[in-house]
Formats: sequence, C-alpha cells, structure tokens
Amino acid sequence: MSDWQDGGPAGPNGGGSAMAGALALIRTDHLDEAKVICDQLLEADGDDVDALYALGWIALRKEEGDEAMRLFGRVVERKSDHARAHNNLGTLLMTGGERAGAIRHFEAAIAAEPALTEAHGNLGSARLAEGEVDAARSAFERALELEPDDPTSLNNLASVKLRQGDLDGAVADYENVISKVPDFAEAHNNLANALRGDGRIIEALAALRRGLEANPDSTNLITNLGLIHFDTGEFDKAITEYDRVVAAHPNHRRAPYLRAFPLLALGRFEEGWTAYLRRPRIAPIADQLHRTLLDQDLSAATIVLRSEGSLAEDLQFLRFVPELARRGARVLISPGPQAAMLAQAMDDIAGVAGQDDVSAAVNVALGDLPHLLGMSETQQIPPPCKLEPEQSRVGAITARLQAAGPAPYIGVSWRQAGRSPTAQGPEAMPLKVLGQALGVLGGTVILLQQGAASDAPARIEAGGGATVVDFSDLMTEPADTLALMAVIDHCITFPDLGLHLRLAAGGTAQVLVPWPTGYLFAGTAAASPWFPGCPLHRAGSGRSWDAALESLSAALGTGA
Repeated sequence: MSDWQDGGPAGPNGGGSAMAGALALIRTDHLDEAKVICDQLLEADGDDVDALYALGWIALRKEEGDEAMRLFGRVVERKSDHARAHNNLGTLLMTGGERAGAIRHFEAAIAAEPALTEAHGNLGSARLAEGEVDAARSAFERALELEPDDPTSLNNLASVKLRQGDLDGAVADYENVISKVPDFAEAHNNLANALRGDGRIIEALAALRRGLEANPDSTNLITNLGLIHFDTGEFDKAITEYDRVVAAHPNHRRAPYLRAFPLLALGRFEEGWTAYLRRPRIAPIADQLHRTLLDQDLSAATIVLRSEGSLAEDLQFLRFVPELARRGARVLISPGPQAAMLAQAMDDIAGVAGQDDVSAAVNVALGDLPHLLGMSETQQIPPPCKLEPEQSRVGAITARLQAAGPAPYIGVSWRQAGRSPTAQGPEAMPLKVLGQALGVLGGTVILLQQGAASDAPARIEAGGGATVVDFSDLMTEPADTLALMAVIDHCITFPDLGLHLRLAAGGTAQVLVPWPTGYLFAGTAAASPWFPGCPLHRAGSGRSWDAALESLSAALGTGA
C-alpha cells in the first residue's frame, strides 16, 4: 500500500546537503550507501527525524519489517504529526494483520496531512478488511476527490462493489483500471480474485496471465496463479509457482504456507505439515509453542493445546489427541470460548488449563499435531474425535423434533455459515432440486442453514413435498449443534462446523463439496480419508451443483 514518500525538508544543523545526498541514493537504490550517511547524521543528532525516516524506508525496502517499524516509531515519538511515518506504520501493521492499530495510524496521518491521498486509500483498505464497507467507501471516495481518476482509488472502489455483491460492476471497474494502467498488478490480481470467487476459473487464469505479462515478478500474481492451479487439481504446478515466490522471498507471508495444501493433497505429508507450520495466524504465538517432534514416551509431560481460532479447525485436529494420551501425556486445553465443552465432552482431555499450567507445560497448537506426531502417510489419519453431547440438550431437542413432524429427520445445509449468497441469485444452490433429492427419504426436513433466504423452506418443500422446519437457531451454540447432530437421522451438509460435530457425535453425512475446495476434499474422489463414511457430492467447474445433486439423489435413493 505504501510507496516512497520523502520525509519532508532536509534535516537541520548543517545536515541538509548530506540528507539530500542520502535521498538521492535511496531513489537510485543505493541503499547501503544511503544508510551510511543517515547513520552519520544520527551520530551527530540522535533526534534527526529525516535521517530516522530515511532509515525506516531503507529497512522497508530491504524487507526488514521489524526494523522499519522501530524506526518509524522513533519518528512519530519525536514528531507526532509526521504523516508519512504514521502512514507507513499503518501499512506495516496491516501486513501483520493488526488492523485496529493500522487504522489509528492512518487516521493520525490524515489528521496531520488531510490531503495525503495514500493515507485515505490505506484507511479505506483497512476499513474494508474489517468489514466496514460504508466507511471504506467513504475513504476511497475522499481519495478520489483529492486525485480524480487515481487508478488505486478506482481499484479500491471496485473492491467495495465486489463486497456489496455487484460482481459485474466490480469486474467492469477492474477492467477500466487495467485499460488506464496496463501494468497495475493489483488490479489484475483483484480481477482474477473476483472471477475465481465466482467460479469463472478460466477467466481468472487469463487475468492472472495477462497481469504477469506486464508484471512477471509480481509475487501476488504468482501466488494466486498457484491458487488457481490448486483449484483445478494441478497440484504440482501449484507447488512450482509457490516455490518461485519462496526462492525470491523466503519470508513471503503467504506462499510458504500455501505450499502446504497441494503437498497435503498429494499425500506428501511430511513436507506438507512442515509447510503448515508457517500459517500466519499462529505467527503471533509461535515463540510460545513446541514445534519439533514429540517423544514417544510423554508420561512425564503435561501438554496444553492451543486453539486454531475456530471450533471447526480445532475439531479437525482434535482427532490426534488420543495419540498424545496413548503416549502417556496429560492433556489440557487452553482457556477459550469452547474449552469447557471440549474438556467435558472428550475423554482424553483432562480439563481446562490454568495460568500456571500454560506457563509450565508443553504448549502445542492443535494444527501442529500432525507434524509433531510425525504423520507421514494416509493410513496414519486418525478417525474423527468423539464428543459426548449433554443428555439434557439431547432430550429437549428430541422433543422439539417430535413436535416438528414425523421421522426420519433430515438435517440440511448448503453453504458456509455466515457466507452471503452470491451474485448468481438469492441462493446459488437450486433448492427445489435439492428438495427433490431429499423427497425420497420422506419424513421432516430440518433446516440447519444459518442466514437462509426467507423463501428457502418453501422452495425445498416445492421440490420434494416434505415439511421443512427451521432449526438453524441451534447452529449458533456448538453444544446445541452437537446434540442436534446426535439425534437427527440423516445429515446433508456443507463442509462446515456442522459436519465436524456430526462426526464427533458418531454419525455420518452426505457432503455437498463446493468448487473450488480445500485440501481435505481436494481431487476428484467420491470420499475423503478425513471423513470416513461420508459420500462426497462435488460441485462442478463454475460452481454448478447439477452433478452433485444427481449424485446425492442417487445415493439417497439407494440408501448409500
């Protein structure tokens, strides 16, 4: 987001010509020579703001983010209204995912220099990342007022349209930006992401290749080309693209981690789980974690499991906990929103860790367990973890089901919870056709889908004739969801938390797999070793559900 901006006038006390020379060296990429001059200026005057700012920029150019953060921080300590230092600090914080701090610095930059277009644009990007779409749009529009036809601001407004569901408008705007600035890598990248998100993978691939013709070294374009290859099942090609990025930028934020998924899809688990250690969300606590192979004998160890940030991901990796218990470890779970439920419901977890446990025990991120336990082949994938639902909840939900209609009870969801319907229509899934597939089972359809359109029950009923009753309120509290999943007779579901809880309750499901999908369902197989007993019904290229619903109908008709 940030570009070179001079820090202001050259420094005082006779340093003007020296500072001007340093700036000239920076602009011509002679960074080491410029650093020597700036260091000399600081020896003479430790408060030389211009020298500090220039050193911060040199660190930024050398991809030394922590050093750049420190230096820009020293600038604003000495000159609190240094707009460009605030702007660059915000940019660095955004790169590290610290959006709240970034927003404060962007706002400080704007307060110090209201006409700093870049700060308005960066503030808009941060607001958009926070989901504050209207505030983001206001910031981008202000940037355009300052610089009409600025391609960056036009590109950003296109991203707002995309977030608001206007896919066609966003695509048209990205194309307009590219026509004005053919080598604008971010616009090419955003266009490709918009098309990919709509399932238009061939067009997305073409957009990336067009962008790479103008920007052959763009790490974002190359990384997203790897994503496209993963989507299309070309896993070796995806690895090749990620390797290109890593070779040039070993500390790239995304590519070293994204390599994990094609490696895992290919069954190259040792390499894949090693790459998975690089996932950005764990970086803030990485120095607190044990990240090397665990001993076979853990009888003297207390292990505290650290959450991956979502219950669905935690459940995916809790299947490895029985192996810790088999090796003799005492296993605790770190405090968190669902910690008590998991500790109570899972036999191999002794309880919730206290502060003394966290500081004294071996701390392990749940997602690191496959690596720490040396998983190297498919046969080592454990079965899903088992959780015991609360019997009081089971009784109450059973009574509610019986009041809703006759058995069998068929739970159904068809898209990720919290994900808005796409531009393809009120619901991307053809719900009448889904209802036809469910009709063969008779009984009562139990709606599990959170945020379903108001006419969704009527469209499902129109297809199969079965009564549809909304139980989606039970999908907001995991303990309720677990109990519901334990008592329904059939489950047709999207790969979401409900699927993990269905298996944890001892059941199986018919899984509606979206396209593109993740490593757990990568490839074309009709089953996944991660979800035993669960037939997969895959959306086709372009996100058509026709083939998946035909497959589901056949499976339900034969009792598979």
